[in-house]
Amino acid sequence: MKLLDILPEQDTWNVVDPSKLSVYMACPRKYMYEHILQWREDYVNNHLHFGSCWHLAVEHLLNNQYSKESIEEACYLFYNAYRSKLSDESDGSFAPKDPANAMKTLMQYAQRFAGDARDYKVLGTEIGGTVLIAPDSAMYFKIDALLQRERDGKIICLDHKTSQRRMGNWSEQWLLSTQMLTYLHVLYCLFGEDNLVGGIRVRCSFFYKAKPSEFDEAIVEKSLGQMQAFVDSTRNWYDNLMYDTQYLKETDDTENPTLRSFAMNPNACWDPREQHTNITLDLTKPAEDQSGVSTVQSS
Repeated sequence: MKLLDILPEQDTWNVVDPSKLSVYMACPRKYMYEHILQWREDYVNNHLHFGSCWHLAVEHLLNNQYSKESIEEACYLFYNAYRSKLSDESDGSFAPKDPANAMKTLMQYAQRFAGDARDYKVLGTEIGGTVLIAPDSAMYFKIDALLQRERDGKIICLDHKTSQRRMGNWSEQWLLSTQMLTYLHVLYCLFGEDNLVGGIRVRCSFFYKAKPSEFDEAIVEKSLGQMQAFVDSTRNWYDNLMYDTQYLKETDDTENPTLRSFAMNPNACWDPREQHTNITLDLTKPAEDQSGVSTVQSS
């Protein structure tokens, strides 16, 4: 029995973005569970939900030049979006990523980055699209904000992050990030011929329980030669992902005790930012018949 005998093919299987490809690069089997079989946690992940609400608020500040009115509006936008999924009863469990701390941090954020209104022209926010890494291979993307620097006209991609941990090498993790280099590839495709590429700014807001929130920015800049190395490497991973997907659909047999496609990471996909539980799967049964299946993820 083949996978398509028990699970209809989904259009999303052929949609590849930096987040999905990064999961595949970390562990192909995990990618299969999450993005082919669509097994997800059935509760609200506060890290993801808080991050989405934070994006909404800081985007409003950026688009409205950090005015006093926009700060109040940003707080209102955050609170309403957050409460749409989580009640105040959960706030104690999720501190410091809770609305009260977010309100205080938004005011600090507006004071810290008010100079954005002077230094940049906002060209757009939440910009989505596709970019080719090969003639027949497209990567989907969504950029938080596209800015033009006033002093030299360079185009900057601004990406927002939230975290509860500030490691000493925090900024280094973005230098080879598939997400950030995909954005930089987009900039080179759009503005490279005019020599207007100004790089990526990863702006993180750090939330703590026992001290005030902090902010930091990582800068990601690459030459065209370095970008070609990224494109070549990413294309290899992309092709491997497509091969595994095709092999799973057409060759792997669910009657077999093991799969040839989507190999497991021998390090068990361990990531200090994530929680893990044991998982038992039976590919001969539909998803709704699985019992004891649980996955927990945070970012």
